[in-house]
Amino acid sequence: MITLKDFYADWCAPCKKQEKVIKKVLKEFNGHINLEKINVEERPEEASKYSVLSLPTLVIEKEGKICEKLIGFTSAEKLKEILNKTF
Repeated sequence: MITLKDFYADWCAPCKKQEKVIKKVLKEFNGHINLEKINVEERPEEASKYSVLSLPTLVIEKEGKICEKLIGFTSAEKLKEILNKTF
């Protein structure tokens, strides 16, 4: 199973924009991707574990291994392309 980890903060405007893109893209994958939202202010140890220094950051894992790390806003097209490659 593929997991998409969305590292965000409530005050981050690009994170809110990214959230809309993620929702749109995940609909197209019909539940084949798990989404884990990680608020970096509430879970700083998780952000540190993944070396998250900028927001938004997306981490794509397959079977517990990191396949891709995307830093900054990612378009729907690019996110779909990367997720399709991960399958």
